[in-house]
Amino acid sequence: MMSDMTIHNLASQLHDSLVQGVGSVDGRHFIITSFSYPNGDLINAYLTKDCNGHLFLSDLGTTMYNLRLAGVPITRHRKESICGIMSLLGVQRKDDAFMRQTSNATAPDDFLRLCEAVIRISNFEYDSLQPPT
Repeated sequence: MMSDMTIHNLASQLHDSLVQGVGSVDGRHFIITSFSYPNGDLINAYLTKDCNGHLFLSDLGTTMYNLRLAGVPITRHRKESICGIMSLLGVQRKDDAFMRQTSNATAPDDFLRLCEAVIRISNFEYDSLQPPT
């Protein structure tokens, strides 16, 4: 049953090397992952629920926020790349948040797919540091 999932039982299903800890801020529960953004911040995976009771893992918009903060232009080519990454990994985007629907049965895979999408998309920050060719 999806409603039985908590951030603690999700974290317990993951290898210790993937989880730095769990946290909660303003009622939002998250896993502090071992993965990091180009700026050095650790990536958090939040467990959220939509108005229909479906559970999602989400970055809550941090990835897009970081790209904007770094001055990375979201060009047509980058938008297409983001769509391709999302499609490949089964990740959705709502406003600026990347998210993947999850359940007890699929949570570890969903966690890894969300993290991979966030890592790939955040790597555009490295691309923007390269001099034009």
